[in-house]
Amino acid sequence: MAGLGFKIAAAPFHFYAPDVYQGTSNPATAILAVAPKVAGFFILVRVVTLALPGVEDSGWWLAGVMAAVTMTWGNVVALWQDNLRRLLAYSSIAHAGYMLIGLTMSLAAAGKSAGGFDAIAAVFFYLAIYSLATVGFLAALTYLGQTGREVNNVDELAGISRTQPLVALAMAVFLFSMAGIPPLAGFWGKLMLFG
Repeated sequence: MAGLGFKIAAAPFHFYAPDVYQGTSNPATAILAVAPKVAGFFILVRVVTLALPGVEDSGWWLAGVMAAVTMTWGNVVALWQDNLRRLLAYSSIAHAGYMLIGLTMSLAAAGKSAGGFDAIAAVFFYLAIYSLATVGFLAALTYLGQTGREVNNVDELAGISRTQPLVALAMAVFLFSMAGIPPLAGFWGKLMLFG
């Protein structure tokens, strides 16, 4: 769990993510934000649900505690960030916590007939939405950086709706989707996870 927690940037194994995201370019950050998380969750679900039968009784609470700590830490610390990639790193940590909810519920409901959504399907649906929104937002930042000055801080986005209205709209859609604002896809992903 510790090794895969590091891969998906779940607390308390997340400490590398903010520094690595901040220290690299936007395209590299997109790869670092998505590829390890996708691979990590595929492996984590495979290992927990298929390779370790019988861990459901004790494993669901470990995944639940990791989910709660990861969501809380990622969201609270993100509030103090000025650097956009560092902010995205803490957002990525919080999103790992959301996806861990699905794993928790899958373990807790193992062997029981549970109504509602399939927890593992919800994890992968949310993972796809998170991946698209993250890559889209970083692609927009990369586009803005083509003018010769890379956009690094939140303050540098001031007035972007006047100079680049379509890019600003795209960035807003990606960010609102990551935040779970209805009717965007991120809302439906979170609804599936919490359902």
